[in-house]
Amino acid sequence: MKSKVMVGSGVCIAFAGLFLASAQAAEGGEGKEGNSKTPLGKRLSVDLSDVEVGALPDGLLSARPADKGVCKWEKIIDYGPGDSASKAHECLGVPVPPGFAFNLLLAEDTNLQDLKMVANVKTISGKIDQGGGLIWRVKDVNNYYLARWKGLHRDLQIFSVVERKSILLGVVEDLEIVPGTWTRMEIEHAGDKIEVRFGKAVLQLTDSTFTEPGMVGLWCKADAVTRFRDWEIEADRRSAQTTEGGERKPFKMPRGFKLIR
Repeated sequence: MKSKVMVGSGVCIAFAGLFLASAQAAEGGEGKEGNSKTPLGKRLSVDLSDVEVGALPDGLLSARPADKGVCKWEKIIDYGPGDSASKAHECLGVPVPPGFAFNLLLAEDTNLQDLKMVANVKTISGKIDQGGGLIWRVKDVNNYYLARWKGLHRDLQIFSVVERKSILLGVVEDLEIVPGTWTRMEIEHAGDKIEVRFGKAVLQLTDSTFTEPGMVGLWCKADAVTRFRDWEIEADRRSAQTTEGGERKPFKMPRGFKLIR
């Protein structure tokens, strides 16, 4: 199926299987033509194993703009069709989203620039809004990149959120995503090149609104009840180390995550 894609003022046709068009230099060597992969190193997954239902791991923070009250993200058990225990998934979500605002879940210890991030997303309900997405290069609750699934309109969108103003960078319209099913969202950001995959849709663009490292997180809006599972981050080796005074320091595990590789 063809989906209409709009990036900036342009319109094109997108198919699954597209990839980033720029080359990236690997650490200690030169990039090769057509190879856009960042030199990924540490692979992390959110760790919910010892977290009680209704709570959050240390290091994950529920957040909203200062004048919009509070929201409460928490661990949820999703049983899937038929409430079968064999279908149970440990998830993150906002069970009862309060009012009309952006609801953020921030990984406070992360400070990443180039990265790959994935999560499975499931839309449950919402009259004002449905769906949600991933955020990265987060400066604070008012400034970040956002890739979101807009369930009521069946769109995949990428925004830069600047001082709380959402600036649309690109959209794929009319996706065939069944509500209530798990769909994988994948972000890859290298330099100013962004690629987002959601189901069979692929959206690529360049943007330099945020160039510095920042936090990563999850996002939903207004009354959207959305669940996220299998949240993973794969950081550029250079981003997986902190820099202080120009010196590299050993990688430090962010709270709320565990090392996969």
